[in-house]
Amino acid sequence: MFGFRRREKREATFTQSDPRNFLEIFGITGSASVSMEEALGVPAVWAAVNFISGTIAGLPLNVYDRGANGVKKKVRATRASPVVDMLHGAVNDDL
Repeated sequence: MFGFRRREKREATFTQSDPRNFLEIFGITGSASVSMEEALGVPAVWAAVNFISGTIAGLPLNVYDRGANGVKKKVRATRASPVVDMLHGAVNDDL
C-alpha cells in the first residue's frame, strides 16, 4: 500500500578489483613507508597494539615435556628450573 514491501533494485555502479585503486581516489598512494615508531605515534594503533599485547601477556603459558615413551607431561615450573629462567629471566636486548 505504501511501498514498504517493495524492494528497490539497484545495479552495481562501481566495482573495485584492486584496493590500491580505491585508495588513489582519496589521494592516498602506497609510496610512503611507515616505521614502527611512526605507527605507534597514532593513538588508535598504539591502543590496539597495547590491548592485543596485554591480552596475550595475560594468557597462561604451559610447558610440556615429551618423555621417552612419547607421552607429553606438563612441566611444573620451579625457581631452579631452566624453563623458568629462559621464560622469565632471559629477556631480549630491547627490554
